[in-house]
Amino acid sequence: MNYTDINQCDNIRVDDAQGLAQTPRRALVVFSGASDLKWLRWLKPGYRHCFALVQSNGYWVMYNPLSIGTEVEVWPCDYEVYLRTWLAEQGYLVIEQTVRPLYPKPLPWAPYSCVEAVKRVLGLRAPGVLTPWQLYRYIKK
Repeated sequence: MNYTDINQCDNIRVDDAQGLAQTPRRALVVFSGASDLKWLRWLKPGYRHCFALVQSNGYWVMYNPLSIGTEVEVWPCDYEVYLRTWLAEQGYLVIEQTVRPLYPKPLPWAPYSCVEAVKRVLGLRAPGVLTPWQLYRYIKK
């Protein structure tokens, strides 16, 4: 991907961008058991971190909220097979979801965590879901 590919976003009008926000989009929710943080070891093994990849306008946008900052990367959508394969080879569990449309009522306050960040990316209103394991169970039901 080069700068001219990314620069195509400049041609999107505000009305178009609002329409994109309301269009159902696919997302991949990724769960990991790895953590270097000792205080996360009380979480269920295999479910100590989560992040999301959201399909948007021909690209996958990875949103990975970490304790040290947030990673955001963009890949072409035709990389999906490679992304899924690589994630599986690294030991990640990947669940496909649909991003829900934005709802005009504000979300309730919640402590910032990878789970809260992923819930907001997906448009989930699930105040009792606090851990990656709970998010996995919520998504799978």
